Amino acid sequence: MSIAGTPVLETRGLKRHFKVGAERVEVLRGVNFSMAAGEFAAILGSSGAGKSTLMHILGLLDRPDSGEVLWNGESVSQASEARRTVLRATESAFVFQFYFLLPEFSALENVMMPAAIARGRGRAPASAAERRARAEDLLTRVGLKERMRHRPQQLSGGERQRVAIARGLMNRPSILFCDEPTGNLDSRTAQSIHELLVSVNRELQQTILVVTHEVDMAAVADRRVVMRDGLIGTEL
Repeated sequence: MSIAGTPVLETRGLKRHFKVGAERVEVLRGVNFSMAAGEFAAILGSSGAGKSTLMHILGLLDRPDSGEVLWNGESVSQASEARRTVLRATESAFVFQFYFLLPEFSALENVMMPAAIARGRGRAPASAAERRARAEDLLTRVGLKERMRHRPQQLSGGERQRVAIARGLMNRPSILFCDEPTGNLDSRTAQSIHELLVSVNRELQQTILVVTHEVDMAAVADRRVVMRDGLIGTEL
């Protein structure tokens, strides 16, 4: 839980560059951003604006060149790899455009996987029975009660993304990061995912941060900011 008055997520002056051949490309140029616990925020920007790089740093999949990331007041961007691994397993979760479900496992088994990895740390269910019960409840919540024993190849794109969302919620993360979550879906299916994320935010008080280039996806968030040329600017 977030400390009273402390943002659940905050960045201070994040900078990140990459080398493309001999050229130095400044992808993030001093990003300042914060979110309150329970908020649903969206960062909107075109391809190349720096959205995915920012999300990877926020989710501890990458490190900034300089600047700071804080989760619940704890500085995490330069934490040890051991500490970052624990935080990734217990305090955050990702939903990506391409699902990344394990094809040899059922929807239920995919959803249970993060809790098996966390091994009772944080808010993850500790026992096998608790893991199964929570996974079944989450799959029911996302509309897949009758599909939880199906493998990913037996599910539609929208159903796979619902499994990915349920998996992301398994360990009750402080922050659910969604990187272009509807970018691989048709407009009608995408709308159903928009509605699901709103429901998850409202009913579970789940903090959600989405990065997207889709205006319709960003429109369902409580707060929308525009990212352009490596900086967060206008709030919509």
